[in-house]
Amino acid sequence: MRRRSISVHPINARREAYGEFHRLMTQMLEDDEKFVSYLRMKQDKFDQLLKPVSEDLTKTATNFCKPSSPEERLVFTL
Repeated sequence: MRRRSISVHPINARREAYGEFHRLMTQMLEDDEKFVSYLRMKQDKFDQLLKPVSEDLTKTATNFCKPSSPEERLVFTL
């Protein structure tokens, strides 16, 4: 089996700056129509859905990687 040369690919390391979630979510939070169009629910419903599952979607950060936020993981699922 081949060993990995890097733990996190540089593209993934910059996901907070260039990733779809981080770019679009800031715009969608300002525009309700875009939010509904993208996630098929209003912001308050998304927050209602996130509240009970956010603890289950939270991962512990390590020295090696920063996990996706519960909001990001829920958007991936939807």
